[in-house]
Amino acid sequence: MKDSLISAIASVLGMFITGGFGYLTSKNKPTSNTGIDTSTNRHSLSDDERQFRIELKDMMLTYQNQVKELTLEVARLTKANLQLEVQVRQLTARNESLETQVHELTTANRELKEEVQRRRNSITE
Repeated sequence: MKDSLISAIASVLGMFITGGFGYLTSKNKPTSNTGIDTSTNRHSLSDDERQFRIELKDMMLTYQNQVKELTLEVARLTKANLQLEVQVRQLTARNESLETQVHELTTANRELKEEVQRRRNSITE
């Protein structure tokens, strides 16, 4: 999940960098004086800036929400992973205990079989 979070953050950063370059390019671009009133150009640029900022803010909010959701998902998965690790440790300990019991019972069974065989041999002699 960390890869997804890194990807989301990289997307947000890329968006801001692209937006910043676009803004700087449009701001530094020389305006041509082809008879159009300069105040109209400024007003138009101001409207364009407002629209750009609105779109940028919407995109930023969308990405912030995605990052929050991914952060919550990472926290949930981390908690689940820790619970599973505890369960694995418990099951491993239980398995080792059962293996010890099986070994002890196998040894006891072998000893009993040998005892039975000795008694059979002593009865037949």
